[in-house]
Amino acid sequence: MAVSSTIFGAVRLTRKDAQKFKSQMTHGRTRKEATAAYVRGKELAAEYVSQGYVVLKRPP
Repeated sequence: MAVSSTIFGAVRLTRKDAQKFKSQMTHGRTRKEATAAYVRGKELAAEYVSQGYVVLKRPP
């Protein structure tokens, strides 16, 4: 899959690659790591809303 981008973050896909990407997003299976990251992100967002800040700790 060929992806080109600029320093401003724009991404361009060919028609074929865009159709493949759309299919993967619609019908693909999620990985357990992605699901765990989503859950953690929701927890951090809730903490930010309630406290006004979030403390991130780097694992050892």
